[in-house]
Amino acid sequence: MKTTAGSAEFFYPAGVKFSANSGGAPLILFGRNKVGGDPDFLLRMIAEVDGPVRNAFLQAGTYAHSCGLSGPSLGEGKYAYNFIRNGANGRGMLAGDVGTPSPSVVRVVPDGHPADFDVSSQWLLQKTLGPYSVFTWDMQTTATVYDPSQDPDGLPAHTSVLVKGDVFFRVSSGGMSGVMSWNQSAGLRPLLRWYGDWDRASGNFATDGKDMVWTYGEGKLSGLYEFSKLSIMTAPYTTDPAEAQAKAKRLRSDPNTFLPYGYQVGCGHAARAATNQQGGNVLLIVRLSDGVAWMLTGTNPMTYTMEPVGLTCEEVFFADPANRVVRIRIDSLGPGVPPD
Repeated sequence: MKTTAGSAEFFYPAGVKFSANSGGAPLILFGRNKVGGDPDFLLRMIAEVDGPVRNAFLQAGTYAHSCGLSGPSLGEGKYAYNFIRNGANGRGMLAGDVGTPSPSVVRVVPDGHPADFDVSSQWLLQKTLGPYSVFTWDMQTTATVYDPSQDPDGLPAHTSVLVKGDVFFRVSSGGMSGVMSWNQSAGLRPLLRWYGDWDRASGNFATDGKDMVWTYGEGKLSGLYEFSKLSIMTAPYTTDPAEAQAKAKRLRSDPNTFLPYGYQVGCGHAARAATNQQGGNVLLIVRLSDGVAWMLTGTNPMTYTMEPVGLTCEEVFFADPANRVVRIRIDSLGPGVPPD
């Protein structure tokens, strides 16, 4: 997953995805730029972290034709890529099963309606600047998950986490933020959301289907998404707001407010990119059983972020600024910092 300095072909960490819930070895989705030294070629791959490549797409003529794959999603043995063709007005999605030679679903989005996609074993989620919608993999069933025009606060949706038939996503605007859940049986619910309340907010949500982790803000200050108290919270997996809030447990203070990228969760730990009190970028790792944390600093912490891409019971994986995905054993982290 790393290359020799000066090589014409290099690893491309942007858009890396990780999946430990695909029913076998952990998977990582990544790209290699300048295949054979040619900047017009990009190889997109899904591979076992210690094993063979399971899928590969050779993206040719990227610059000449202004087209290509982007915005990948990976989970529960499924994958999806956005594609852009003939400029930004032609968009769509390629999706399928990990380990099969070609996509099983191709969906074209009408011009002028940009969309991103996310996947689970049950759903394809289409995310637009307006509604979020799901489709079954045979494309025979569809449902609207969320429409901001119907929301009491009119908040647009951002990001998403899918677990089988459950869909989670953040809604936010103007300093108000919360987490919603949806499935076919219960419909749309404010999982960690307080309608009309500027004094409480949640974000950075993630789950591995067993534990949920998020940032909880209380005591709104004058700055956008600034709160007098920010806490890292956890609760057992649920889509029920009453159960989530009744079983929520504070782990420790969160050093940062809500960011476009949230936590990664796996096997009793959570991780995300953060900044320390000196303003340097760190990789924050938190143990969910007791709130003990580690802040790992890179070689140039004032410039580069270290964004986690996934966790197993043994390791945390993150993208570093040297065009690599780095893996660190959790049992090598040392004693950690106790919770406050």
